Amino acid sequence: MSHNPELTGMENFSFSEGVISASEIKLLKDTAVHLLPTLQECIRRREQIGDLKIHERYPEIKTRLTDAYISQHGSQPVGEAASAIYVATQNEIYVPLDNALFPLVEEMEVYLDSLNIWKHKLTTVNQEARIEKFPQPEKFDSLYYITPEGVSLRLKRRLVRDEDVHGLVQPYMEKIFFKNYQSEEVKEVPELGLSVIEYTTAGFAKLMTGSAELEKYEFAAISPLADQENYQQQVTLDNGKIVTPPGPLIEHGGDNINYLSSL
Repeated sequence: MSHNPELTGMENFSFSEGVISASEIKLLKDTAVHLLPTLQECIRRREQIGDLKIHERYPEIKTRLTDAYISQHGSQPVGEAASAIYVATQNEIYVPLDNALFPLVEEMEVYLDSLNIWKHKLTTVNQEARIEKFPQPEKFDSLYYITPEGVSLRLKRRLVRDEDVHGLVQPYMEKIFFKNYQSEEVKEVPELGLSVIEYTTAGFAKLMTGSAELEKYEFAAISPLADQENYQQQVTLDNGKIVTPPGPLIEHGGDNINYLSSL
């Protein structure tokens, strides 16, 4: 992936709450143009690998690893040992995908880290899947990059092991918020443990792709054409309440934040 030095010049931008400048819109679109070939290579490699025959291989691998555990310890694996065998089985099955696709995902992350567009970088994890309060980030956690105005870009990294990796890079979302589901408090600034909520309106989709049809709003459809006007975000926070406009809307409720960095 080639790096364009013009994409790293956000230092001189003046940010206005709720307004995305025309210059920033162009940078976001240019970023998408630079990421797209790498995403397309992910799709090509996944198609080339083909069927992993998971249902056929899983019992064989699990039995082999279980027998090895019993031979070593003299008992059936339970608790953490059983969980470790499950993880090891998954890892062995998906080795071809991990080896082929994760280097490309890491390449996208390095590129995104090099840009001065973002204010926050974070990952989220399903708390039901990992019981620690703030589990350490893993390579399958969703990775978010967030601008000062709250526009978000998500790498849905668990899709590396999916049959369809087209959604690995999700389309930009117009506005991201962070919610404590116990207190129902909603914030615009991320904190560890809060959950992600994102919104996109038809107006934002049209800005990014040229089409207001939300059902067709995807990363690969983002238009590289520069816009000549600023954009007033249509999703806001008023006294702790999320305010959305009438009409069609995309909403994504994400998981809990387990890693957070200010960029």
